[in-house]
Amino acid sequence: MSRRKNVQITSLTIGGVLLLAACGGGSGGGDGENEAVTLRAAHAQDPAHPYQVCGLEFMQDYFADNPEANITLETYPSAQLGSNEENMEELQAGTLDFAVPGIGSLTIFDERVGAVETAFSVEDQEQLQTFVDGDFGTTVLEPLRESANVRVVGPLWALGNRHITANFEVHSPADLQGVPMRSQQTAASRATTEALGGTPTPVDFSELYLSLSQGLVEAQENPLVQIDSANLTEVQDYIMMTSHIVNVSILAMSESSYQNLSADQQQVVDDAAVAAAENVDQCIADGEEEILAAWEEDDAITIIPLEELDIEAFRENALEVYTGEGSEYAELWGETYLEMTGNN
Repeated sequence: MSRRKNVQITSLTIGGVLLLAACGGGSGGGDGENEAVTLRAAHAQDPAHPYQVCGLEFMQDYFADNPEANITLETYPSAQLGSNEENMEELQAGTLDFAVPGIGSLTIFDERVGAVETAFSVEDQEQLQTFVDGDFGTTVLEPLRESANVRVVGPLWALGNRHITANFEVHSPADLQGVPMRSQQTAASRATTEALGGTPTPVDFSELYLSLSQGLVEAQENPLVQIDSANLTEVQDYIMMTSHIVNVSILAMSESSYQNLSADQQQVVDDAAVAAAENVDQCIADGEEEILAAWEEDDAITIIPLEELDIEAFRENALEVYTGEGSEYAELWGETYLEMTGNN
């Protein structure tokens, strides 16, 4: 049975060069048939993650169900071909065909992309997709096809909203003042930590569990899927359901790989990307429901619901961080943040 017809995700399961055939496939075969092409896709998530099971393996099935396209997809999870940023550089060089990074990884090509990973800027993924499909996509994302050899294929892939965890209750930014809080190395991640009230402390995700257990950082923020897969409930007592960022990834493709396909093959890739995004979104939603139910049943972590949080205080703090006078982020993202939040 095709995976897209019957994909079951549980909290447990959530826990390079183009082949020569691709290089010759730009216009299809002379007799009207598509030349065989093998494409490679890499990502940093584990083999049980929805991006692998519900996304890339789904696309493998999709290509198999459309044999006239003559496309084979090979997948490399668990950062086998490098980190998200390294995968993006491989796309740029044309030595990898697909990657599934967080959309923020595109900031290595254009820092303006960081605007879509700002705290409290959108309410849901639908609003974010609409924004990306508008002028932002036209002026920021589409030019990357030429300047960076990177094409965003299909809709955004859900990862789930980001929430705060800590060993103490957090109800407002004041509760995190002076608290070393895990951030990533990017400016967008540092800004998020500041928007939440914490002190940015760079820690790689692979080292986060140990850093929390040793007290090097006292709080962090991530989607439920990531919190569960990294077993962070073992080293954190509370989760605050802030939903401060609608966390998404993209299916990125090397533009040269895309252009090496025939028109028919490009259409099949586009269609597969749309269907895969829908499948991933459903898997993430189902998985989050199961994760929360399991946490409540096992009393794994105390869940502080949205209505018990001073979200307005968080919003005001975020607005100051992104747009306030003297903010290091205002010039880069301030105007876009005001547009996204309706404060312009």
